[in-house]
Amino acid sequence: RIDELYDPARASRRLGRVTLAPFEMPPVAEFAVLQGLLLRALVARFLAFPESPTLERWGARLHDQFMLPRLLWEDFRTLLVELAEAGYPFQAEWFEPLIERRFPVLGRCRWADIGFELRTAHEPWTVLAEEVTAGGVVRFLDLANDRVQVCLTGLVPGRYVLECNGERVPLRTTGVVGEAVSAVRFKAWNPPATLHPTTLPIPALVFDLIDTWNGRVVGGCTYYPARPGGWGVQGTPLLGARPEEAGAGQEEPPLRHPQAPVGLPGWSSAGRFLSQGSGRSTAVAAPERSDPEHPYLLDLSFPH
Repeated sequence: RIDELYDPARASRRLGRVTLAPFEMPPVAEFAVLQGLLLRALVARFLAFPESPTLERWGARLHDQFMLPRLLWEDFRTLLVELAEAGYPFQAEWFEPLIERRFPVLGRCRWADIGFELRTAHEPWTVLAEEVTAGGVVRFLDLANDRVQVCLTGLVPGRYVLECNGERVPLRTTGVVGEAVSAVRFKAWNPPATLHPTTLPIPALVFDLIDTWNGRVVGGCTYYPARPGGWGVQGTPLLGARPEEAGAGQEEPPLRHPQAPVGLPGWSSAGRFLSQGSGRSTAVAAPERSDPEHPYLLDLSFPH
């Protein structure tokens, strides 16, 4: 926080203090102590081994690959190795519960030797312009978009293509043989304050894995994201809601996925995950849509 570093108004605020505040409240006291120990070890390491490295320009990578928990975890493990070499032996297992809590698994399935995992990822929130309300001048956050991480294991290089709602997912290797990750960004709901109120939310993410050697669909799955209050697009109830909960005269917008089968599993706080995709048996892979600034991201938040 720069305002803590130098305040021209008061001498007591010009003491060079740096505040480290962007931490989520841990669920138990032990994790709060662990966070405090980590910060103390970092400060001690910098004092004992001061460095003057060349600055690295990350650019859009901070909002691309470092939004993914798989790559964040590998970067964090590298940090723990450096701390251990400096004499502060932290164990990676101590932090695993925090990672699992912040990035919960939304669903897993397996197609022969290929494993599929869908997990929550980071999504930056856009700060909107100032608005005058009854309580004064405020700036709302646009919470409409969400992001999930896709992780595949057991892949043969150059053979498989993953599609989400008919778009090609840009899979990137993690350095582990047969493992690749990517992110899918989508509009989950329409909050009262949002940048694009006329863009409809996406009711479901439908994944299909295509074998390009024979043009067959190996398998698929579907994820229905949870929304505040359990309500879906344009005020219509989410699939599986009781008929009496539906509002009279409401028309559901056209879905970008096939109709869901009967007998869906129950809702959780994260939504609903089905081990069933579009139902296609054969398919031609969609063309790759590359974005040099966001190579790990398939952005479905805007219509193309």
